Amino acid sequence: MLRPRITGKCKICHENHRTEEHRCFACGLVGVKSHDFSMCPYMCKICDLDHRTEYHRCSTCGLVGVGSHEFDKCPDNCKICGRGDHRTKKHECAVCGLAGIKSHKTYDCPDGCEICGEYHTAEKHKCDICGLIGVKSHMGRDCPYICKICYYHHRTEEHKCGTCGLVGVKSHVMMKCPDTCKLCGGFHTTEKHKCFICGLVGVKSHNNCMCPDRCKICTKCHPTNEHKLWGN
Repeated sequence: MLRPRITGKCKICHENHRTEEHRCFACGLVGVKSHDFSMCPYMCKICDLDHRTEYHRCSTCGLVGVGSHEFDKCPDNCKICGRGDHRTKKHECAVCGLAGIKSHKTYDCPDGCEICGEYHTAEKHKCDICGLIGVKSHMGRDCPYICKICYYHHRTEEHKCGTCGLVGVKSHVMMKCPDTCKLCGGFHTTEKHKCFICGLVGVKSHNNCMCPDRCKICTKCHPTNEHKLWGN
């Protein structure tokens, strides 16, 4: 026979199993007299996770048991960067790769990129516009191929007007687009204009403040039922 489908939820943890089947992750107690692991008297007193204190293990030094500690309080934490997930001898600079006690913090690396200051060597620097790599590269804002229309980080031929969608060297910045909405002046076409009061869309719509459904109490640019929200 097929077992009946469980439709109720556990009254202890609210998961999809019967209350009498509930099991505490920390102490293993099963049934209606069990408890949520967060309320378990045996829950780890060191890190408050779902295991007993005697099973706690520091991820940095490996010390196990009631005499252990949280990894971020471990005396063996890295003395170079202060992180609690590795010892000093395992520290490695993300820029030059120097590992061990003679290493250094990533942002103190003498091999840090002289072009952009980021955490890589100058030899690995890459312009995000033209793709030039290496010490002869440059910052995006200094790239000779930077967009001459908006001066953002893309080539001119990749520029796209956010209003009309025109792409390329004959495009324009949004605020100079001839297709800017004639009703509200916003950065969308008139055909896409939507009155946020009545919801009318398109060229037959209107500016919010000209909407016949605007507030009947103060006649300002919001629905009547939002009059109090606008502080009038």
